[in-house]
Amino acid sequence: MKYLKLYAEFIEEAILLPGQSKIKRADALEIAKDIIEGLGFIYVNPDDVTTSYSFVKNVGIPVGSIRRKRPEVGDVDIIITSPIDMMKLRKMPWAKTVSGGEKQVNFIYDTPKATRKVNLFSFTDPASFGGALLHTTGSHQYNVRLRFVA
Repeated sequence: MKYLKLYAEFIEEAILLPGQSKIKRADALEIAKDIIEGLGFIYVNPDDVTTSYSFVKNVGIPVGSIRRKRPEVGDVDIIITSPIDMMKLRKMPWAKTVSGGEKQVNFIYDTPKATRKVNLFSFTDPASFGGALLHTTGSHQYNVRLRFVA
C-alpha cells in the first residue's frame, strides 16, 4: 500500500508543471474547448460521450480526469478524431514546447489566463475508438491493472 501511495504522488508530480497546483474541472474544460476549437475541430462535451457514442470525424473530446469528472485536474487530455496537423499546432500562439508524433503530441498551453500541460491524442480508426476512449480516460492506475488482466 505504501508503494501505491508513493507511485500516485509520483504520477501527480509528473502531470503538473513546477510550482503548479490542480485547477477546477470547469477551468480545464474551458482550456480544452479553446484548444479543440482553435485547431478547427468540433468540441464534444465529455459528459455527452457515453457507451452509445459513435465515432465521428473532426471532433475533439476532453478525456482523462476531465471525463472522469474529477473536481480538480492536473493536465488536460484531449482526443481528436483526425490526424494532428503539427504545423498548425506549432503556429498557435498558446502552444509552447510542442513534441510528439502522429498519434500523440504533448505541449504547454500558455495564455495570460492559464498555463497547463496538454496531451493531444489522435485516433482516426473507428474500430479502435472505443478502446482509445477507454485508455485515454484512465486513470493511469486503472490502465495498468487493465493491461495486467488482459
